Amino acid sequence: MSQGQKAPKTTDEQKKSEIGTILANRYEVLRELGRGGMGVVYLCKDLVTHERIALKRLRPPDEAKATRAEESWWFQQEARAVAALDHPAIVRARDFGTLHDASPYLVMDALPGRSVHEWMHTTTMPWSVIWALIDQTLAGLGHAHARHVIHGDLKPSNVMLDLASTGRGPRAYILDLGLAWLRESRHDSRLDGAPEPELAVHAGAGTVGWVAPEQIRKQATLVGPATDLYALGCILYRVLTGKEVFEGTAQEVLRAHKRTPVPAPALPEGVPVQAGVFIQRLLAKKPWHRFELAADARRVWAQFRPKHAPTLEETVASAPVPPPEPSSTPEMGRAVAAARALAPGLLSLRPSPMVAREPERQEMMDIVLSVCAGQPPQHRMVALIGEAGVGKSRLAEWVCEQVHERGLMWPLRARSRDRRADAARSLGGRQG
Repeated sequence: MSQGQKAPKTTDEQKKSEIGTILANRYEVLRELGRGGMGVVYLCKDLVTHERIALKRLRPPDEAKATRAEESWWFQQEARAVAALDHPAIVRARDFGTLHDASPYLVMDALPGRSVHEWMHTTTMPWSVIWALIDQTLAGLGHAHARHVIHGDLKPSNVMLDLASTGRGPRAYILDLGLAWLRESRHDSRLDGAPEPELAVHAGAGTVGWVAPEQIRKQATLVGPATDLYALGCILYRVLTGKEVFEGTAQEVLRAHKRTPVPAPALPEGVPVQAGVFIQRLLAKKPWHRFELAADARRVWAQFRPKHAPTLEETVASAPVPPPEPSSTPEMGRAVAAARALAPGLLSLRPSPMVAREPERQEMMDIVLSVCAGQPPQHRMVALIGEAGVGKSRLAEWVCEQVHERGLMWPLRARSRDRRADAARSLGGRQG
């Protein structure tokens, strides 16, 4: 080291020096929560709303390991994935933007509790808690899958479990969509004529011990809802038996997940025997031998529900509303709501919400439920007719999301295009 050159800061020195820093002119760093290959997560105080939040940012440019453009692109994919979701079992995104050094950042709710990884190494979870954990995680996955988001890296450290702060029952939250597969773009090329953006595909992504065979084989076309269900099966196997599905070196574990039949789990006392069959179905080698949808798995899982274990819906409905702060007033509430609206970074990533159309939505769902119940006529066709721009496509997409998330039907999507207009546009001409 040349004379006068400063030694690089250690990780502990970096953590200390970052405390008190104001990021994006709004978020004060309180402490570091974690540091990974691409980014750092801080616990921050929102200086506008006075709430605690989690802020994830890319490492500064001088610390980046991969090309900056590639890291930034994948970081934005995570922001797109989280922004597309709104579910009580998935961490909520609040803001997205770029810091002064050109590092992108993503603001999310700061969640209570500890990761399942921490819980399973410090305590033996009772069957009622394990049941609620899986029930809520399946509900969150169903919501994500219905919106074309496959987590792709579900593991114990990416599921938060809160056992203390809720009014009734545990709460589980799915975290870290940094390796999410976005199976479909929300971009509509009919609006601007631009080409469809490239879909996010991680070849071979995942974590050893919690990764599905199709990911190990890099069979991207087979990655889907069943891929996350396999990872959830690995988590369930671990929390019930105390050991991972397969153990050994990384290569041995990967090879076993590809080829070796899963041994029947040794279930603790009080766990229904059929839960072992459920686990083995989640861990089937072929994705088509697992459950097709998270909602299908959740329906079967409900059969093993302990007597006093609440479902996610019951837990959310019974959670106590936090009391307002002593200084809170209606005016302050409106000011806080307005302040939250001043974090517009997610607006460019978040899909347009479904607003109004209650009668049409109710009529559509009544038809769906009627068909699912087998009421005649058995075959129906519904046509949404109206002028361009009135919301026909958004209503159809909403129905597709609902039937997929609830496991009522498999939506098949197709979009018509005017090929003559496409040809004219590609030639630089204009159709008269």
